[in-house]
Amino acid sequence: MKHDLEFSRRLFALAAATLLAAALFAGSSAANTLDPDLVPLKELAERESKAGDAGARAMLLALHNAASEAETKAGYEWLARAAQKGHPAAQFQMGLLAERSGAENIGEAIMFYLAAAKQGFALAQSNLAALYARGEGVVQNDTQAAEWSLLAAMQGNALSQFRLGSMYAAGRGVPKDMAKAAEWLEKAATQGLANAQAHLGALYLAGQGVAKDEARGMFWIRKASELGQPEATRILAAASAEGKTAKAEPPNFAKSRLAADGGDTIAQYTLALMYQRGEAGAPRDPIEAAKWMSRSAEKGYAPAQAQLGFYYANAIGVSRDEEEAVRWFKLAVKQGHAQAQASLANFHSRGAGGLSRDLNEAARLYKLAADQGNAAGQAGYAYHLEQGIGGVQQDIAAAKAMYAKAAAQGNPYAQQQLQRLGN
Repeated sequence: MKHDLEFSRRLFALAAATLLAAALFAGSSAANTLDPDLVPLKELAERESKAGDAGARAMLLALHNAASEAETKAGYEWLARAAQKGHPAAQFQMGLLAERSGAENIGEAIMFYLAAAKQGFALAQSNLAALYARGEGVVQNDTQAAEWSLLAAMQGNALSQFRLGSMYAAGRGVPKDMAKAAEWLEKAATQGLANAQAHLGALYLAGQGVAKDEARGMFWIRKASELGQPEATRILAAASAEGKTAKAEPPNFAKSRLAADGGDTIAQYTLALMYQRGEAGAPRDPIEAAKWMSRSAEKGYAPAQAQLGFYYANAIGVSRDEEEAVRWFKLAVKQGHAQAQASLANFHSRGAGGLSRDLNEAARLYKLAADQGNAAGQAGYAYHLEQGIGGVQQDIAAAKAMYAKAAAQGNPYAQQQLQRLGN
């Protein structure tokens, strides 16, 4: 896209005056973490820094609050050049910086978001959808908001999944469809988005778009309340005042079977797990587990797709088929499912399931899973840090810290590695 550096310099001056740079690029080098919105930019800067770009190196320092003012300015100018070259991660960050710098720059924000969104960059698609939904910098347009939300939601963006579910529930930009509302809200809720959990819980309590199920409704309401969602907290308080038990347990076998028979995607997944584990009154039956998991997975439910991949990889209720396992893992990965990311990374690292051995791709996927708090992802990425493989710079201290995170979640491999490294 054609754009000179003057806008970048103006934004930098504004950022320096208002501490916007610190707000935008807040990170913690000690914890080796970043805001998820910044991860794609960091990966781009790492690639260009390795190629010798001093501006990219300056950006890496800025991302971890370790840059001088001159280095921060050099990082911003690198960012503008990267956006000019068409890098969507850079275009998104320029858009984000413009949006946060004030209403007078919203037109610039839209220009950058649109350039990145057209390249399929989910974060830009989501932010563009939000601007259309609010009518900021553009004529308010629910149809455009829904279209951009769908593109981002299909890539696993939780905010877009929530927005799209809410739009289906209200009939804004799309025909009102409570079943689709529940489906998208469920996807966002399983990623820990409190507002989606509260909305989904309310649908189950009311029987809108799903079979009425107080136990499951209160399960999601309680999860949302634990994250501080005010409406969920109000519902819990009201239930307590009325002497109702706000149980967080999932539904039992009989209820799940009834809902699964009726075509409920989530119930089919839940029922499959019951058959797999022989719990909640269900007999242990791996063949039935695979049957119900397949039905849920075929409807696009990411947790079911990931679990079905696990079944094929480990011959649970089906014949072992690593290529089929990879196929299902890839489908779940497209929706941002953390365990599927870690599982697919394992196949890349081994060159199994019809995949060529690719340690760089394995490291990328392990990192994505680790960033979501997945123990297998943390353990896998820690190994790459320890060995300095897959394009990852060797960092024993960071490896130990990552192993420790996985070990704290009970990952046996990480626990063994920590012992080996002397922790």
